[in-house]
Amino acid sequence: MKDAHGLLIVTDLDGTLLDGNGVVPEKNLRAIERFKAAGGRFTIASGRYGKSIESLFPGYQRYVNAPTIFSNGAVIFDEEKGSPISEVTGLAHDLIPKLESVKAALPEMDIFPVVMRDGSLVRQWCCEVGEDERIYKTLFRGETELIERGRAYVEEHFPGFWATSLSCPSLLELVLPDATKGASLRRLKKWFADRGEIIKTAAVGDYENDLDMLRAADISACPANAIPTVKAAAKIRLCDHNDGCIADLVDRLLEGRM
Repeated sequence: MKDAHGLLIVTDLDGTLLDGNGVVPEKNLRAIERFKAAGGRFTIASGRYGKSIESLFPGYQRYVNAPTIFSNGAVIFDEEKGSPISEVTGLAHDLIPKLESVKAALPEMDIFPVVMRDGSLVRQWCCEVGEDERIYKTLFRGETELIERGRAYVEEHFPGFWATSLSCPSLLELVLPDATKGASLRRLKKWFADRGEIIKTAAVGDYENDLDMLRAADISACPANAIPTVKAAAKIRLCDHNDGCIADLVDRLLEGRM
């Protein structure tokens, strides 16, 4: 077995670590433990946050041994200390007027700023967000054609203000440019370097919101069920998420087949 010291696996949750039933295959869990036993580090990068991850992956804190990336990159969270390492957010009084202009142009679009309430990130309507609250990300929800019109509007009227990516065909996620999964992965790598640990990163994802993370990683991989643009960006094609794609990656890393 290859020594995995200095290696960090960062995986998306839905469509990657989880199978089609929203469950982590036992094969993946066993592989994560083998990888950690060999000296490797493992963590999650998800659009979700805290309690939402816990509902899908109960006891996930037992398996991660590196800070987690939440809210599509807006938060890096230190599970050992129970507090964020970094948060990249925007103030509501800066963001809400822009979002209201999108709503005025596309009234049929559902727009949800995501804010922190009682220790959890929750979706709110624009009118329910206080002007001094911090927005972690914003969700546009609608049919595919409407979502693409929303993205085009944002790119035309607020160029460079948000990074946009689909997390599913009907959901567009907006974060600040320095709050993507890729930006957080680079910050996390620096966080380890500042502590004297040089890390080589292996990122796994299946959808558009994972693209920036794959580009930022030293090793990029995707499950066989990934969308075409992700398959084109990833250097390594793994098995389907239903068959345990994280176990597939761990086997390759520990056997030196990369």
